[in-house]
Amino acid sequence: MIFMALLESSTGFVHAINERVALAYSARRGQNLPVAVRVSVTGALLLGSIFLAARFGLVTLIARGYRALAYIFLVVFVLPVLTLGLRQIWKTRTPGFA
Repeated sequence: MIFMALLESSTGFVHAINERVALAYSARRGQNLPVAVRVSVTGALLLGSIFLAARFGLVTLIARGYRALAYIFLVVFVLPVLTLGLRQIWKTRTPGFA
């Protein structure tokens, strides 16, 4: 869910910047923004965001956050399922079954 929210927000951000550039371009030149320029603007934004994320340690922060979420998932979901499952198996086992 977090990934999808981040993906949706970033897609909206890139589209908004592209639209602003297209509006400024059409206001100055009276033409539509070429597709190649739109792709270039998108590429520049994505490359810039990668370098900014690496510069400020965002990649490491996200990795730590997902690691913590994985441990929480193990404790909150997997451990109870395993213990309750083992309990159910122990209660319903047939005598003489190895």
